[in-house]
Amino acid sequence: MATDQIRAALFGDESIQGDWRLIWQAVEQQLRAASSRIANSTINSTTSAQKNPDLTAPSPAFVVYDATNTRRRARREMIRLARSLDYDRIVGLWLNPPLSVCLARNQQRPRQVPEAVIQRMHRQLWSAPPKLCEGLDLLLHYGGTMPFDPEDWLRQILLEPSSGRKPEAERGARPDSKYGNCTRNSAKTEPGSTG
Repeated sequence: MATDQIRAALFGDESIQGDWRLIWQAVEQQLRAASSRIANSTINSTTSAQKNPDLTAPSPAFVVYDATNTRRRARREMIRLARSLDYDRIVGLWLNPPLSVCLARNQQRPRQVPEAVIQRMHRQLWSAPPKLCEGLDLLLHYGGTMPFDPEDWLRQILLEPSSGRKPEAERGARPDSKYGNCTRNSAKTEPGSTG
């Protein structure tokens, strides 16, 4: 599910930002529909396996929400919605190439985003970078100039055990946990730096 595709369907063009309330309403509808499909698929798979124990276990079902989410408030809103629909494992994927790489790649795209918009979104993201304490169970951070490998990402998500106890720092924390309101370790580093 991608907000670009939703904007294209609602407004005829993905570059038209439009009314966020309409976009969010479509996001909610699509996530609810996906949740329903997953639940029905799980029920059908379980019933089939009970009738025929030789069937292998169904592959994991998941939903990918594709949005820039430079603001923490928007990320938390999506996480709350997913939790309310009983999604039990929420993984954040932070693609974080340097700003110069983003600007260069933008010049190669058929539909270019204005440079000022990319710079603004970059500042927004670095003023509130994604953190586990927003309610994520796992945060995968891909930085640098190397291309993103979706197969590697899926391996990490699907192969990491979804059950069993792990140390708190690895498992992530809900916003109401001991990590509070995401202010712990709030020091920021500039993109491309280590620290």
